Amino acid sequence: MKGQMILVWMLLLGIAMTGCINDKRKTGPQNPGGTVVGTVSPPLTQPNSRETQLLSRNFWVAEFYVIPGEQGQLIPARHNKGLWWQFSMDGTFVGGQWQEQNDHGSWFWRPGGGQYDRNGMLYIDSAVDDQRDVEFQIQGIEEDGSVMSFVKTQNSANKEPGMLKMITLMTMPTKKQFGVEE
Repeated sequence: MKGQMILVWMLLLGIAMTGCINDKRKTGPQNPGGTVVGTVSPPLTQPNSRETQLLSRNFWVAEFYVIPGEQGQLIPARHNKGLWWQFSMDGTFVGGQWQEQNDHGSWFWRPGGGQYDRNGMLYIDSAVDDQRDVEFQIQGIEEDGSVMSFVKTQNSANKEPGMLKMITLMTMPTKKQFGVEE
């Protein structure tokens, strides 16, 4: 009987102590929800396809990033202008905004073929901030491969919808290139 009481008290103490563990959650403008920062899937070598070859060349830069507004209006998301990603065929990426690299992690490409994802899906898994994890449906690719249109899906960590016109550049974008005042 005494052993059972000790076991019950130890169990209750253990349950009470789990609430005291520091889970190292950060909050801030890039991570308002305070999710655990830094979880990332291991990179996978990407299949050799036209899309992965295009994605893994140079820098992909958000020339336009808009979010849907009321009554079908599109609102430019200026705080996202100049976002860029550089993808490698080994399944890793680096990313940032303007001349600053502030992200890295893994990515993978899922080829399309279905009614709703003919061109495929791109998933970006940030090792820096789980709120940056995003899945895009590729809705269009220019014939020469220099421009793509991305649309965020509901599988993104940040549920705010978004549509991006992505262009490829040989270098990181600068504010001057895009006419943005410093």
